[in-house]
Amino acid sequence: MKNQSLQITRLFFSALLLLPCLGWGADYWQQSANYIINTKLDHDNHLLKGFQRISYTNNSPDTLSEIYLHLYPNAFKKGTIMDRQARANGIELVRAPEESGYLRMELLLATILPPQFRGVECQLNYSEDSTLLRIDLNPPLPQQQKLELTLRFDTKIRHYNLSFDKFGYRDNLYEVSQWYPKLCVYDHNGWNAQPYHYFGEFYGEFGHYDVTIDVPDSFIVAATGELVSGEQKWRQTTIDSTSGRLITHKEKPLSSRNRKVLTFHAANVHDFVWTASPQYQYEGIQWNDISIHIYYLKSNSKQWRNIALNSAVQALQWLDQQIGEFPYPQLTVCQGLTDGGMEYPMVAVLGYNDFSLVFHEICHQYFQSAVANNEMKDGWLDEGLVTFLTEIYRSEKLGDYDPRLEPSIELNFLKDQFRQLSTYNKVRLNALYYYFYSGFEQPLSAPANEVDHLYLYNYHVYQKAARVFSILDHITGRETFFEILKRFYQSNKFRHVDASLLQQACEEVTETDFSEFFDLWINGIPRVDYAFTGLRSRKNTDNLWSNQLTIKNLGNTKLPVDIQAVTSANDTLRKRFRIDSASATLEWITQQRIKSILLDPDDIILDQNRLNNGKPRIKTFLYPELPSMYYLPRDAYSVFLWPQIWYNQLDGAKLGISVQSSYLNRYYIFRNKLWYATATERFDFRLSYSMPWQSLSKNLWQHLTIQKLDGKLAANANIQLQIPLAFAEQPAHSFRIGLDHYSLKDKSYGYMTTLNRGNKIRIKTWDEGKLNRVFFHYDFNNRKNVIQSYSQFRIYFAHPAFGSDFKYMRLSLENKFISYLRKWRIEMRSFVSYGD
Repeated sequence: MKNQSLQITRLFFSALLLLPCLGWGADYWQQSANYIINTKLDHDNHLLKGFQRISYTNNSPDTLSEIYLHLYPNAFKKGTIMDRQARANGIELVRAPEESGYLRMELLLATILPPQFRGVECQLNYSEDSTLLRIDLNPPLPQQQKLELTLRFDTKIRHYNLSFDKFGYRDNLYEVSQWYPKLCVYDHNGWNAQPYHYFGEFYGEFGHYDVTIDVPDSFIVAATGELVSGEQKWRQTTIDSTSGRLITHKEKPLSSRNRKVLTFHAANVHDFVWTASPQYQYEGIQWNDISIHIYYLKSNSKQWRNIALNSAVQALQWLDQQIGEFPYPQLTVCQGLTDGGMEYPMVAVLGYNDFSLVFHEICHQYFQSAVANNEMKDGWLDEGLVTFLTEIYRSEKLGDYDPRLEPSIELNFLKDQFRQLSTYNKVRLNALYYYFYSGFEQPLSAPANEVDHLYLYNYHVYQKAARVFSILDHITGRETFFEILKRFYQSNKFRHVDASLLQQACEEVTETDFSEFFDLWINGIPRVDYAFTGLRSRKNTDNLWSNQLTIKNLGNTKLPVDIQAVTSANDTLRKRFRIDSASATLEWITQQRIKSILLDPDDIILDQNRLNNGKPRIKTFLYPELPSMYYLPRDAYSVFLWPQIWYNQLDGAKLGISVQSSYLNRYYIFRNKLWYATATERFDFRLSYSMPWQSLSKNLWQHLTIQKLDGKLAANANIQLQIPLAFAEQPAHSFRIGLDHYSLKDKSYGYMTTLNRGNKIRIKTWDEGKLNRVFFHYDFNNRKNVIQSYSQFRIYFAHPAFGSDFKYMRLSLENKFISYLRKWRIEMRSFVSYGD
């Protein structure tokens, strides 16, 4: 009866989960857009001339009075939205006339096809920067009817510029993406019609593409789809006797006189890309009825030949096993202009050949090409998932260590200290925590164009999103996680998706409600901080130990937490607990007494303070300063030691040590120094402590400094508010208010001896007595413009009421302006002060 009851319960819960699925499925519709494009490449002028026919089927329940087209190449001009966003990040999108581009379009004919065949009058309305075209339809397009547009276009291909490398030419290599008038998507949210932004990628309607490309005869073309007409005309073809692979090599004199025409057909795709070069080398193989094509430049043969093809086959084998069958009949991996990689249906364009990069872009064939999310709204959905899958794949194949991530330290004996911290996951995770602490973190659901900084976009769409999928993997378990991905892929192949469909797949596979998880981790800003605060153990009458663990949840999440225990017999145990309340007491029955506890031992759940996950651990380094937090241990408090030598006239040589320490360069920061004067046999010191007042603001800091140096005592306590206007830059505004104290403890240090025309002169440099004062500092730092400006405003007020022997008030204002003109640095400074 118990098993039968359990089965009934599971069936009932499954039915509850299926109800919204059936309702959503019954309401689901998706538009269809089929393209016939004929284009000719004018290599001398880097120009495409083309004719295009779009057949657009309105499967929505709405009558459409307008449609929208993307005209992406128009973004590559001065003053466009993309150009302004790029310049705001210090990036020159168009540095020379040849780096500009355009797409000029002429609408020739618009008709609604049978059974209601009729002409359509069209009113064309261009957006501010002409990257978007609204076409008003008269009459409107009814539901379940088809609109056919016939148009002519000219596309100017821009010269390659590293600032945006997805479209252009360099020498004789072309990467031609987003090059034709492309329909915007109309879905349940209405028209997804946005101008071309610098951040964010693409969203397109699924359909069939038949594209004919006319190029000089010497060019080899790699493209979306299968070649159905025309020949690449390879000069030489060989068969690798060991692998059976077809290896062909092509190199002909460059000529625009002789031409060839190639036609490609692609079904169930939402975009079409092509690259071309007369220097392309080719390798190909058939794997599981999938044609794999590799194109690379002859100059890069050493890095590509056989290597990229092997990587592609291995990636397909792994994805076929873990996710499902490859969605398309062919896969092309080709060298392009991009500095990294870019995914398109059936095509992965790479700037260089790298094992992980090949996998990443092929993985996008599943998640973005076949299962297509809106990358402007939900870029995290495909990029985060693919980044996490790449991490799993890379770890299985290569392990975690990555020599490319080692710190740039010249001396090996210093670098070796950080080598164990130079793993892919540790460096990436520490970099992500810099994002968490910055105050610029946004929910994953924030649109890409609102994340208006290059580094922020990377953290937002790639790194943070990958960690969310890692936590989902942690919650469900690896086997169930892949079952979820299989369900997500199979249920939504060649469809548009969003976070709700991923949540639906999670709930269907696990029969668990994931609404709370998705609401916080996708639509909110989670903060994870679980603290181990106490352990009490007692022996029971049955000779077992009852261990009472006290755990506090200092964040806003509810997650299952793995807990690792070490017993008195030095056995290591693990158990998973879910902690939902602010504080919980957990009982763990063991055969031996537990002597130590560690929460989240694998560092999975993004706990933002691992010092309180167990007994705090200290790790010591020999290094002169606090290094980048990327190379600091997240499970230990770091201490950095370095010898120092100091000298003055009275003390002679001073031998000392620098002891600097922190947790991730953010918490419990100490900068301490101790010196011993060999001549006077005295000790001097400097003690400094800083800590964010995070309960009030991530940018509010507390500072305390005490110093005894050269016969003087100084102390300072202040609170500082930093207001950065841009991520990863110096604070634009800094406000500091505090108290300080100065006093001369040894009169002999109040004078300085100097030489004047061979005579020693004793100059008084410090008055006796105590100086106690309050102060206010304001600093403004503007580095974003051509003319950089720095301003400092200071107020100091000393009074006997503060126990001071001095009484005064002083105000000062300093401004600096710095500009660079070619090789010249021009600097101007103004200073005004007032005192009584």
